[in-house]
Amino acid sequence: MNLEKGIHKIIQEEDIKRCFSRSGETPFRLASMHADISGDLFVPLSILNDIRRDYLQNLSATWMKNREYRGKNIKEWIKDTITRFNIPNSNIFLNPPFLKHSPLPPFLKEDQGGFGGIPGSTTAKEAYSQSIISENEMKLSIKVDNLDYLNYIPLEKMYKIYILLTDKIFTNDNHPQPPFIQEKVYEIFTKRGLPEMNDKIIFSFPAIMRDQGNASIPYEHFKKILNELISQGFRQFQVSNLGAIGLFEGKDVLLYADYPLYCLNPLSAIKLKGLGFNRCTLSPEDDKDNLQKLFSPHTDIVIYQDIPLFISETCIWAHKKGTCPGKNRCNFKQVIVENEYGDKLIAMDNECKTIVIHEKPFSLIHYIPKFLEAGQTHFRVDLCYKDYTPDMIHTLFSKIQNTSKIKDSLIGNFERGLL
Repeated sequence: MNLEKGIHKIIQEEDIKRCFSRSGETPFRLASMHADISGDLFVPLSILNDIRRDYLQNLSATWMKNREYRGKNIKEWIKDTITRFNIPNSNIFLNPPFLKHSPLPPFLKEDQGGFGGIPGSTTAKEAYSQSIISENEMKLSIKVDNLDYLNYIPLEKMYKIYILLTDKIFTNDNHPQPPFIQEKVYEIFTKRGLPEMNDKIIFSFPAIMRDQGNASIPYEHFKKILNELISQGFRQFQVSNLGAIGLFEGKDVLLYADYPLYCLNPLSAIKLKGLGFNRCTLSPEDDKDNLQKLFSPHTDIVIYQDIPLFISETCIWAHKKGTCPGKNRCNFKQVIVENEYGDKLIAMDNECKTIVIHEKPFSLIHYIPKFLEAGQTHFRVDLCYKDYTPDMIHTLFSKIQNTSKIKDSLIGNFERGLL
C-alpha cells in the first residue's frame, strides 16, 4: 500500500483505534492498540475499513479452526481418560496431554432398548426380562446411620456396608467411643454367622463437620475416631466434603467419594479419581441422560434414599415455640411442614439442629433392570435420617429383589432432566 502525505489532514492514532474498535459480530473486542506513524501520512477511512475487515476475517477463521482443533483434542482426551477410568487399577492423567487417543465406546441409544451404558457387556439384554434379579447380577451396598438396622438387612448379600458416623451409632456418652462400633458390629456379624467384616464396612464421614460452635462431634474429635478405627483394622472410609480429605493425610486407607462432592460430569469423575478416591457415588439430583455418561465399575447409583433437602443450624421447634426447654428436657423428634407447592416435608431434630426431608422417599428401584441392561451394576440404598422399622426394611428389600416400584415415591430429576 502506497501512503501519501496528508495535505489538509494526517492520520492520527485515535483514528486507527476508532476504526479497529468496530469489530462487528466477531467474538473479538479491541483491548489495546499502539500505532507507530512515520511522517505526516494520511490513510482514507475506506482503506482502514478494508484492512480491518480482512484482518478480522482471517483472525476469525484461524481462531475457529484452532478452537475446533483444541475442542477435538479435549474430547479425545476425555474419552480416552474415561476409557482408562473404567478399567480397574488404571492410571489416570491429571492433566490432558492432548495427544492421540483411542475413542470411548459409544453409549447405547434409546432405540436399542436402554438409556445408557457401555455396550458389549457380558450380560445380555434378555437376561433382565425376568422380574427377579439375582444378587450375582448386581452389587448392592447399604448405608445406615443406625447400627440396629444391620440386624434386619441381608448382610451376606451386601457388597459394601456404609456406616454414617453420627451420634446415632455411638453410645449416649458425651464423647463417642469407636470401640463401641466395633463391638456392636462384631456382635451382629457373629450372630449372623458372617466372616470377616472389615473388608465390607466403610465408615462415612458427614457432609458437615464443624470445629466449634454447637457441633455434636467436633472436627478434631473425628481425627481421634479415625485413628481409633484404623487401629481396629478398618481401612475404608467415605468422604462427603473436600475439607475432610485432610483427615486422611499420610494414612494407608481406601477413600470413597459420596454424592455431595457432585460427580456430574466425566471431568469430575476423573478429578475425584486423581484425588485418590477409589469409588464415587453419582448424584441423586442427576437425570438419566447425564447419568449414562458416568456409568462405570467405579461409580455407585443411589436407588433409594430420604434425600436431605437442607440442614439448618437452628432448631425449628424452638423457633416455632419461641423458647427452648433445654436438650435434656426436650422430647421433640419431628414435625410435618408444608411448602408453597403443597409438598409435605419432615423437619427432624438432629442434635438441636434441623434436617428436612421429603415425606416421600426417592426411589429408582424399578429402574434396576434398565441400569443392568446398560452395564451399571453397582447400587446403593440409604437408610438414614428417618426411623425405619424391621417391617419397613424387609418390605424395602423385597421390592429390590423384585425390582418393584415403591409406592408414593419420587424419582427427582431422573426423567424430567436436571437442567
